[in-house]
Amino acid sequence: MTDVDVLQKLQEAISRRGQTILDYCATLDNPKIRDVLACYDPNSDKAACILLLLMLYFKEPKESLMLEVDPCATAVDVNTEELRIDQTTA
Repeated sequence: MTDVDVLQKLQEAISRRGQTILDYCATLDNPKIRDVLACYDPNSDKAACILLLLMLYFKEPKESLMLEVDPCATAVDVNTEELRIDQTTA
């Protein structure tokens, strides 16, 4: 809708500020954030780690970002009702 490549903008932001976010989160006294940092592998996906850290920092449920389902599930098996935005609150 805005003609902005979201993936490209996210990659640019992570390359510019990703290490700053990682460094700041390392100073926090939050067990959940420490768990994410303990599992972080610098050779893996930095974007996923940073998104999880930001969601923990702002106390957002990770379910609001991604839907975890059984890899063998079909579209019929997945309950998408909870993904729909309530039109009365939007």
